[in-house]
Amino acid sequence: MSTIVPSQRPKVSEKRVAEILLERGVRDPVAVVGWPGWFSDMGRPGNDRGIYDDAIIVATPTAFAAFNGNVDPVGSGWNPGVGKPFASLKPGVWRYKPGWHKWGSPSGHPAFRQAGPVTVLRDPASGRGGYEETGEFGINIHRGSYRSPSSWGCQTIWPDQWKAFYELVTSELRRYVVVSKLEGAAFPYVLLSRS
Repeated sequence: MSTIVPSQRPKVSEKRVAEILLERGVRDPVAVVGWPGWFSDMGRPGNDRGIYDDAIIVATPTAFAAFNGNVDPVGSGWNPGVGKPFASLKPGVWRYKPGWHKWGSPSGHPAFRQAGPVTVLRDPASGRGGYEETGEFGINIHRGSYRSPSSWGCQTIWPDQWKAFYELVTSELRRYVVVSKLEGAAFPYVLLSRS
């Protein structure tokens, strides 16, 4: 087992995920759920940063699969890359759509991008307490790396599972949301509270 990813995928109850979606008013045929701290025994008790200890689940009428993921930034405090404290997506229901991570960059790759504003929780840093901020921050769902989850606030999938995750979500969007192309297709991403 790698020190940053468990040896198995999360074993999540399809019935429980259906209940979670219903409780949050999600009726879309394609939904993704982020479950922080699924593998709470990997690091410190609860949810940790810098490891793939979370579950990211795809639920549709014809497909259900769980993946090893990360819903936290890798750092804490001040993020010099953006000139603000690190961001954690606030638990809630957010809209995502197919797109690119790091568009225009040589390291750019397919991802799921914000389909509207999201609210993030900024870490306490530089003598300033933590605070909420809402907007377009590029809090994407994308492939992580083998050395770290590679996130300043994005939701990331273990690299060996990314292709299956991406292909499942896009094929289910084609099946249930749009017929011929993915332009404009969006789905709800439900991030549960951190433990």
